[in-house]
Amino acid sequence: ASSAIYSGVQVLQRHHFSSKLQRMSVVCKCENTTKNGAKEESWYCLVKGSPEALKHLMVPSSIPTWYTQSYESLARRGLRVLALAYKKVDLSVTPRPLDQPRSWVESGLHFGGFIAFECKIRADSGVVMSALIQSDHKVSMLTGDALLTSLHVAKKVNICSDKLPCATLTVVGAVDPLTSGTASTSSNASSVSTSVIHVWTVYDEKTGVETTMPFDVQNEAVTKLGLKYNLLTTEEAFLSAANATGGKTSPLWAQADAFKVFARMSPQGKANIIRAIQDNNKDSHVFMCGDGGNDVGALKQADIGLALLAGHANANTTEDIVNSDTAAGAKGQKVGLIGDAESSTSNANTNTDVSAEDALNSHAKKMSLRNEAFNKARTAHMKAFQAQFTKDQQVIVQEEIKKKTEAGDFMGMFTVMKNQANVIKMAMQEENQRYMAMHGQVWDPKKDGDGLGGEGSSKTGIEKMMESMESGDAGGLPMVRPGDASVAAPFTSRIPSVRAVVDLIRQGRCTLLSALMQQQIMMLESCIAAYTLSALSLHNARSSERQMMASSWLIMTAAVSFSYAS
Repeated sequence: ASSAIYSGVQVLQRHHFSSKLQRMSVVCKCENTTKNGAKEESWYCLVKGSPEALKHLMVPSSIPTWYTQSYESLARRGLRVLALAYKKVDLSVTPRPLDQPRSWVESGLHFGGFIAFECKIRADSGVVMSALIQSDHKVSMLTGDALLTSLHVAKKVNICSDKLPCATLTVVGAVDPLTSGTASTSSNASSVSTSVIHVWTVYDEKTGVETTMPFDVQNEAVTKLGLKYNLLTTEEAFLSAANATGGKTSPLWAQADAFKVFARMSPQGKANIIRAIQDNNKDSHVFMCGDGGNDVGALKQADIGLALLAGHANANTTEDIVNSDTAAGAKGQKVGLIGDAESSTSNANTNTDVSAEDALNSHAKKMSLRNEAFNKARTAHMKAFQAQFTKDQQVIVQEEIKKKTEAGDFMGMFTVMKNQANVIKMAMQEENQRYMAMHGQVWDPKKDGDGLGGEGSSKTGIEKMMESMESGDAGGLPMVRPGDASVAAPFTSRIPSVRAVVDLIRQGRCTLLSALMQQQIMMLESCIAAYTLSALSLHNARSSERQMMASSWLIMTAAVSFSYAS
């Protein structure tokens, strides 16, 4: 901070992030105090966004030769890359920069650098995707991230097969990367320039060589190509190709389910892809899983929507596993079977003899054992902490009571005791949250209790609700707030995992099978009863009570047997 050029920065104007433009910008005033005590002011336009979008807004001489190679290299490693650019405002030329439009703020920029973020992948995501694929479900990714970053994640979670090469739908020609992505999908879509062609680009990771293949949408060519390649596209390229081959009636829309990765997708673009799959595949149903406001439209459009609540940080990731093991080893405790749980998921990806379904069940069982072991360790830790903290506070309480007694304030002693109880309570909550956060866990006081080994809090519903509202951002489970993906989804998962997708499919099938089985049993029972009554009526007889009881017991036994049959 002591070497900073400016002592203060004030943002005076902000242009918020736009999915269509893939960037945001601000106009700020920077202040500095010279050695003579005089204040100097400098105005800057600062922009951040996707590297491909900002490159067209920079002064060509400020773009280094390694620009494209660097951000593509970072993206291939699964990092989210943002480009930073700036422009110093000359007040003698532009005295009123705040009155300028956004296009002026975001033009004539100079390259400032890249900033890369790594988002950890949940440890069981790969085995969940494998379980879905092995059960004959098609899995695709709709994301706003860059194509190379999305491809890296798709390979990690088994959406893209390592056995197949990747083919990317590419637009070749003079196309504005910002305006082409906003092309209309209606029947009166604007015509595409004849100089624009579409090809499939295949990148060989071993040699680093790119080759191209001709693009065709007739006779289900895209679907057939999807059997030999992992097909990738961006919204810009997909819309451009669709408009070039018929617009809304393009055969490409009917083959959208052949793509494995849709990158750089806008919120509306995600919903359009899901709608295309639904309209052209009447026998298929779309299950959408999302965690942000950009997924609301897609979750609403899908036949089934599952919202994932964010805020779990690195829980259920490789980093969470390493940190938990390290913390446990430092204290000489065995917190849980974290390493075993992780190995079961990784083995499912490499060992072909173990099905993903079995690995998923094994992982769930071991995670349950891990949580039980962790809760026991947490309960023991909190009991030890409470005993030590209470012992330390007794000295303070005795001093306070002595002062109150000497002053003759006998009623004040009750206030001291009440305040001391509140101090212990707050200390226990803070220590519980700190311990949970240190081991990468999410603490639910309603489910896990207060860490004292009891059955939970005995507070009233109002008190629990107030505490939940106050601690929603301080270690408890994330709250559902307006704007979360859960507002558009009928199902919401509060765990740091996508395994809820498999659970929903299982429960849905079980419900369907149970209803079908009950109908079959009722039909069988009706047929048996009709035949029995008809046969007995011919002989002027009727069933005895014992016969009716025996028949009912046999039918009930058969129903129970059918329900447990595999």
